Amino acid sequence: MSLQSLTSALFSEIQKPANLRTFTQTKTRYAALCGFESAHAVIDHLRDDRFDYASKEPISRALLAASQCEPGSFWRSLMLLAYYPMLVNIRAQIRSSVSGEDLDQLVMQGFLQALAVVHGESEGDNTSLRLRCRTRRYVFRGLREAQESEVFDVAPEHMVANDNSAKPLSRKPAALASCLHEHFDEIGKADRELVFRTLVEDESLRELANADAQNDNADPDRVYARLRKRRFRALANMREVITKKCVPELSAWRLFLLYNANPVACPNEGDKQ
Repeated sequence: MSLQSLTSALFSEIQKPANLRTFTQTKTRYAALCGFESAHAVIDHLRDDRFDYASKEPISRALLAASQCEPGSFWRSLMLLAYYPMLVNIRAQIRSSVSGEDLDQLVMQGFLQALAVVHGESEGDNTSLRLRCRTRRYVFRGLREAQESEVFDVAPEHMVANDNSAKPLSRKPAALASCLHEHFDEIGKADRELVFRTLVEDESLRELANADAQNDNADPDRVYARLRKRRFRALANMREVITKKCVPELSAWRLFLLYNANPVACPNEGDKQ
C-alpha cells in the first residue's frame, strides 16, 4: 500500500466511533492533549507551519508516549497521520531501484520502528528531529537489505573489470570489519573502531561518550562533541581512500557509506547517535 493510500485509510479509521471514544477517554492522561477536541485537531496543529516548535514539542512527546504505552494501534496511526508530510519528504529524497510501493513500505516501517525506540521525556528533546533521523536510519538500513542481492553480492563492473578472481562482496559485520582494518591503514585504529561500532554495530555514540566521560571524569557533552568530530573526519578520510584505491573489496564499504544515513546530519539526536 502506498503512503497516500495508507493515510486515506487511516483517516477513515480514526473517525470510527470506537476510536473517537479512545481519544476522548485517553487524552486526559496527557496534559498536552487535553485542550484538543479531536484527533483531527491534533493532526492539524502538528502539520500547521504557523505553530512553532515550542507549541508542537509537548504534543509530539505526548503522542509518542501514548503510541508506546497505550494498547491498540490508534495512537501509532495518529502519529503516522501527523507526521505524513515528514515521511513524504524522506521518501522524496531517496533515489533507489526499489519499486515505489516497496519504498513507501520501507518508509512506513522505518517510522514505526522509530516510534518504538525514540523517547521524548526530556524537556530539551526535539522529538520531531529525532524521529526523522531514526526513521531515515531504519529506511537506509532496509534499503541495504532490499538491495543486497543486486548491490553487495556482485561487485560493481567498473571495479572488477581487470580482476577475474574478485569474490562476491558481503555486508556482514565480520567482512566489513576485516576490510576496514586491512584497507584503511591511513585511519587510526581508534577511529576505525569508532566508525565500526557506531555504524555497523549500531552502538549509541552518546552512550560511548558517557562511558568515556565517566572513566576520565570529563564533561559528557564535550566528549560527545569530540567523538562526533573524530567520526566525521574518519568518514571523510574513508571516502577519500575509497576514491583513490581501485580495490574490489572496498566496494562493500563504498556502498555501505552510500546507503547509510549520514550520522552527522542530525546534531540534536542526542541519545541514540
